[in-house]
Amino acid sequence: TDYDNTTTTLNDVTANFIDNVALERNAQGAWIHAKRYNWPSDGSKLAFFAYYPYDAERVQVKDVAGPMQFDYEMPATDGVVNAADQGDLMACGVKDLTHNNSANVVLPLRHALTAVKFVLDNDNVVPGVIKSVSFEHVYRKSSYTVGNIVDGVDYGWNHTNAVVADAITYSYGTGFDTTDKENNNLTPDAATFLMIPQSFTSDDQLISVVINDGVQDY
Repeated sequence: TDYDNTTTTLNDVTANFIDNVALERNAQGAWIHAKRYNWPSDGSKLAFFAYYPYDAERVQVKDVAGPMQFDYEMPATDGVVNAADQGDLMACGVKDLTHNNSANVVLPLRHALTAVKFVLDNDNVVPGVIKSVSFEHVYRKSSYTVGNIVDGVDYGWNHTNAVVADAITYSYGTGFDTTDKENNNLTPDAATFLMIPQSFTSDDQLISVVINDGVQDY
């Protein structure tokens, strides 16, 4: 979390008082930082930015003026992301706050990724075992700007320098039985795809399913 002087919009953010400091939750449920920082009492308007998770491998905060910007990266092995390892991403920004000893700063984090689930039509599928579900050639790394949740200033993704994954895959281990009429949820909580929002604009961007009919994979 960091907070800055600001005037009318988040693009006017200037002097940085707290830079990318981790917060921990105390017994009263408030999120605090270990070091004390003085909040100017001269009437200056302040802006606060926050994100989750505090993970240097996934979130790399940029040293830029204006609203907070960071690169978000899904962990990958040989270009393939395990959907079960994706994790969530949340962020927020609030502005025009002045010194008030009696109130906490409320940071309304909101989800920055798109949750995708799949449901199986058990009555219209080849009998067999589904081995995996994948998104192919989609973004696994991109840049995000944190704006103001109230007025939407400068919120969102910029894919100019995005990195594409070969695949984002959820594998079912022993397999998902397509003949089980009591279970059609292909994506339980652990299998939910948490995707960087994007458009499918290329023919090589695919959703693929590997199924075995007892003889071979398809």
